[in-house]
Amino acid sequence: MEAPWVKNTAWVEDIAPDTRPFSFMRLTMRPYLPLLFVSVLATISAAAVDAVGPIIYKYTVDAIVALEHGGTYADIRFWVFVYLAMVALRILLWRTVVYFSAHLGLGVRSTARYVLTNYLLKHSQEYFENRFAGSVSGKIGNAGDGARHLSDWAINTYIPFFIQTIVSLGIAFYSSAYVGWIFVVWIAIALPINIYFARQRPALSRAAQAAETKLRGVTVDIVSNMRAVQEYARSVLELTNLKELIIARRLAGLRNRLFDQRISLSNGSLQIIATGAMLLIVLYLGERGLATAGDIILVLALATGMGERLFHLGQQISNLSETWGEIEEGLEDVLAAHDIPDSKGAKNLVISQGEVEFDQITFSYHEGESVLSNLSLSIKAGEKIGLVGKSGAGKSTLVKLLLRHYELTGGVIRIDGQNIAAVTQNSLRQSIAIVPQEALLFHRTIRENIAYGRTDATDAQVEDAAKLAQAHELICTLHNGYDTLVGDRAVKLSGAHRQRVAIARAILKSAPILLLDEATSALDSESEGAIQEGLQNLMQGKTVIAIAHRLSTLKEMDRIIVMDKGTIIEDGPHTKLVRKGGVYANLWKHQSGGYLKDE
Repeated sequence: MEAPWVKNTAWVEDIAPDTRPFSFMRLTMRPYLPLLFVSVLATISAAAVDAVGPIIYKYTVDAIVALEHGGTYADIRFWVFVYLAMVALRILLWRTVVYFSAHLGLGVRSTARYVLTNYLLKHSQEYFENRFAGSVSGKIGNAGDGARHLSDWAINTYIPFFIQTIVSLGIAFYSSAYVGWIFVVWIAIALPINIYFARQRPALSRAAQAAETKLRGVTVDIVSNMRAVQEYARSVLELTNLKELIIARRLAGLRNRLFDQRISLSNGSLQIIATGAMLLIVLYLGERGLATAGDIILVLALATGMGERLFHLGQQISNLSETWGEIEEGLEDVLAAHDIPDSKGAKNLVISQGEVEFDQITFSYHEGESVLSNLSLSIKAGEKIGLVGKSGAGKSTLVKLLLRHYELTGGVIRIDGQNIAAVTQNSLRQSIAIVPQEALLFHRTIRENIAYGRTDATDAQVEDAAKLAQAHELICTLHNGYDTLVGDRAVKLSGAHRQRVAIARAILKSAPILLLDEATSALDSESEGAIQEGLQNLMQGKTVIAIAHRLSTLKEMDRIIVMDKGTIIEDGPHTKLVRKGGVYANLWKHQSGGYLKDE
């Protein structure tokens, strides 16, 4: 049965998910309302059939006792037939419940994960920089699993509990008004106690889940940096740090589990008292000929069934509280307000030429000193500029602002006259290709990583891009060629290999604007020289902004922009700036091997 939202996911884009678990559940169930209706209807029917068992036991026992007083086996056979029919109907109905609730629960989980991931992808870079990747993915998994559990428990526990309790209450009054009122008092005391425990539990559950999230995040961080752990021989240090988190998680979990025992003890004590009182009443009535042997069996069956339901309810309340805490903790973080949302009515960016303009822009990462101050820079279509300056001058910040990873403090950035704050972020970034200092490759095949630049590209187009990036021959030397898995963070490839794959990806994307952010700084001179031809092919016909500490890589740029403390202090071609004898000339004079020192 295909998920209803798979073919139409447009409704997800227009929704701002609610961080309240019940509201989130309503959202995730939205595509499954027919399944929900059938599941609830089948559950009500199955629970009602389940609850009438005690009255069948009563009449069966009464029919057996009546054999000594003129009764017949025909009466017994009738009630046996009724019992078998009830069992058959019960099995049929509960299988129906399981079938539909399974589709509902798993569907709710898949919708939850899709909705949360869709929302997550719109967070800013700052959001991810402040969180562990493993922690964020864990929270999405917890929220999705929690939504499924809530759905399953509602269908298989809470609805059956209330239906069976109502039917059992009616049967108890049918047996005896006294028994019925004891049953009422039992329920009247048990429900508030369980509700009280349910309200107390979430705080413990949130604390346990917070400890679990922190432990997972640190564990993933250690695994991600295992090479550093091993090369610096810091296993003991990491285990010591992890030990404290493991102990904190254990204590939080222990408080959770011990709290469960209070719920079980309370429900168990109430069951003993209520069952004893009902049995004493029915025995008293039996002595006076007002109750039969079947009534005693009925009371035993009612008390046993109610006790089991309350015990199961107590466990599920415990599970519910724990899951509730997990969902709350996950939703509050994942569904935090977006730092940089698309503006209302944002349109797609339309590139006609590729002209870029920074108009008196100001920016600071946090309150305090500005990183960029009233900076203005116009880049003509097809023009290639190089950004030069010491670390902290604002070069990389300028690139991040163009990609709208951060919001401007002041000023405007325009592309072909369009304010980038007024266009959709997807259309903006689709129009820009970037080759960063560290190639960001997925743990997928080389072919898939190159094709990430254009997902509809053919194998031939992928290979053509690799050839232009001077990567084809290197890829062919690998055991599986283009189908070679690159490993986590591309650890199976050398730095030069990774960078060539990144260049091939950018070539295949063929965006009109190209950003090179220290694209060759991590490579040795020989590797850099080999990649330069690929970069020249990549830059053909594009507006280019290149950041480099190796000034030799920027010599052929149309203009060199020299930055210092967030402002432009020199602007011109390489030859002109060298002859001018200013800051750039001094940097060029003091470079070592073409590399710009920070001093």
